[in-house]
Amino acid sequence: MYGMVHTSLRQMVTEHLGDGAWERICGSKNIESTDVTHPHESYKDEVTLDLLLKAANEFDLSIDDFMELFGQSWIRYASQGKYKSMFRACGADIQTFIGNLDSLHGAISSAMPGTKTGSFKITSSGSGWLTFRYRAARPGLDSFLRGLMKGLMNYFNLLGSVNVIASEERTIEILLKFTPDLSNDVRT
Repeated sequence: MYGMVHTSLRQMVTEHLGDGAWERICGSKNIESTDVTHPHESYKDEVTLDLLLKAANEFDLSIDDFMELFGQSWIRYASQGKYKSMFRACGADIQTFIGNLDSLHGAISSAMPGTKTGSFKITSSGSGWLTFRYRAARPGLDSFLRGLMKGLMNYFNLLGSVNVIASEERTIEILLKFTPDLSNDVRT
C-alpha cells in the first residue's frame, strides 16, 4: 500500500492518542516513525496490516471496530488535506461521488504505479438510498468499507445507515440509507 495510508493512520493515532502511541506502534517493528509515511512510496501490505493491528491494540479495539473507525478517519484525512481538490472533483452528492470512485482510483493508479484499488458499481438507487457492489483488491475490507461509507455520509451531511447485504471473499454489497442532517454542514 502507499504511504498516504500510513500518513492518515499516523494522523489519526497522534490526534487521539498522542505522538507516543505512534512511536510505540512503529517501535514494536523497529521502524522509524517517519520511514513509513512517505505518501507516494509503496509499502508491502504486510507492513500496513501490522501497523493497523498495532494501532487497534493502542486504541484497545478489535481490528474490525478499529478498521471502521479508520475508514471514517480516512475520509476526513482525504477530504481536508492535500487530496481535497481530487476528493471534491468526485461529486457534490454521495451517489455521484461513489459513481466516480473508479475514475478517481484510475487517476491515482496512473500517478502511483502498482496501486491496487477496488472497484465500485452502483446497482440501484432511489430517494434516500442506494446499493452498490465493491470488488476489493484485497480480502477482508468489510469493516473498513463500512467506515468509509459512514465517513462519506458525514462528509455529505447525511444521517443514515450502512448495511452489508452480501459479502463474499472479495465482493461486498452495501445498502446505504440516508437523510439530510439539517443541523450540521461539515463541508464548509
